[in-house]
Amino acid sequence: MLVSHSHPDHYTDAEVLIEGMTKGTLEKRGMLAAASSILNGNPTCEASISKHHQKMPNQTINSTPGTIFQVSSLKVEAVKAQHTDPDALRYRFSTADYGDFAYASDTEYFEEIGKNYTDSRLLILCVIRLDGKP
Repeated sequence: MLVSHSHPDHYTDAEVLIEGMTKGTLEKRGMLAAASSILNGNPTCEASISKHHQKMPNQTINSTPGTIFQVSSLKVEAVKAQHTDPDALRYRFSTADYGDFAYASDTEYFEEIGKNYTDSRLLILCVIRLDGKP
């Protein structure tokens, strides 16, 4: 499970999904990779997943820009986002057989935003504001 930042529309069901992933906390399994704000909080946001739920997966990764980890044959890299949660992340995925794809999460435009999408075959964007709004 990947959680990009500490806003309710991105983390609210995480604890419920962790419970399902761990068979109601009876079996330690799965992986949680989340922005630091999700796991620890920051001056803008409080931690969004309880310490209890953070201990349920086999592995919990405190992701910051540049964090790289494997999920089976999938390489995952956390990359910087620019959002009201200063720890917000985007993710880039690399596969041996199908190339790379990326998830943009909620982010504002910033100068280096495009460099993480170079050679991506698929880009998943969150686009919720229309009509000239930022």
